[in-house]
Amino acid sequence: MDHVTLRKQVKTHDDQGNASKSTVTEQKENLSDIWNPAFNEFQFGDSPADVNSHLPNPFDSSKWEDLPQAHENKEDVVKYFWLPLSRFGDKITKFIPPNTTVNEQSYICFLFIHQKLYFISIRLFHDDTHQNYNDIVEAYANAVNTPVIETGHGKEFFYTDDSIIYVAHFHDDKSHILIEVLQKGHSKSDDNTFRQLSLDRERKLSPAQTFIPSQAHKYDIMISYSHRDKELSHRIYYRLLEDKFRVWMDVENMYGPIVERMAESIENSEFVLLLMSNAYKSSSYCQLEAEYAFKYQACLIPLVVKNDFTQTGWLGMLVGLRHHIDFTKTTFDDAYAQLCKELQHFRTQSIEKSQPLKSTE
Repeated sequence: MDHVTLRKQVKTHDDQGNASKSTVTEQKENLSDIWNPAFNEFQFGDSPADVNSHLPNPFDSSKWEDLPQAHENKEDVVKYFWLPLSRFGDKITKFIPPNTTVNEQSYICFLFIHQKLYFISIRLFHDDTHQNYNDIVEAYANAVNTPVIETGHGKEFFYTDDSIIYVAHFHDDKSHILIEVLQKGHSKSDDNTFRQLSLDRERKLSPAQTFIPSQAHKYDIMISYSHRDKELSHRIYYRLLEDKFRVWMDVENMYGPIVERMAESIENSEFVLLLMSNAYKSSSYCQLEAEYAFKYQACLIPLVVKNDFTQTGWLGMLVGLRHHIDFTKTTFDDAYAQLCKELQHFRTQSIEKSQPLKSTE
């Protein structure tokens, strides 16, 4: 993605007109359904002069020698210019949705290395009126079809592809949130957390690289979850996809012959993850999925996704003494690592069982 273009890649089920009406009415209308960031006139590789020409009030000089230097970058010469988002006037909707406001101190910064644009940082400051920017963050995340992550301070996200690293995260002092697009192959030296996150994601060995998929199944994993737990559920789903697992999940809301699609997804998956919560336990559809997976003798792996979950009733009986992974008692990465270990354990057992017994003669 050499152009800094962030667009939705899939339609929602609302667009298809077949989503469950009861679910739609429960969902709050989201800005991300009607708006996308649109600052694609700024392209990675642009010179300072190119970027300057697209600004509402161009700077008097965009010569390399006249730009301020980001001295915190110790690896190379990085220069930049910045301006308040308010300078864009009516065109501020390139960066924030219509009918929303940001703190007047909020700004955008363009950074250059070797006289080429490689990094864009938008900083949205908090005040009494703007205590969070969750709607804006969710709209940005939706532009690349990536899930948001709930934190104690508000929503964040992390996305990467072959060209960019794209994140929303809070500054260390929590005074503002940063929405940033970084060209792959570079680092952001003034934020060690961001740098470490990008390096870890790029360098880590995918668990699927050591996972031998079953030839008898179309999918490695089917995820059974309540849509009321979609934030964490979607995060697990996208992480599994990123690690090259074959995953089936009803990301939006199923339409058409629902029971038939449930059954097919279970029958075609080696593992079924049960994302347990009180909302899951109270859902008749989730109960139907879980009980069918149990009767079909699919390999069930229970995950706790809400800290107030009580293992009682039909779900407590079905799960029984099975080992479960609790995503609420540790970090996401640690719990995810436990999940991958569990998948590998059951896969190895399955392979061993399928091996013919050696003759003792």
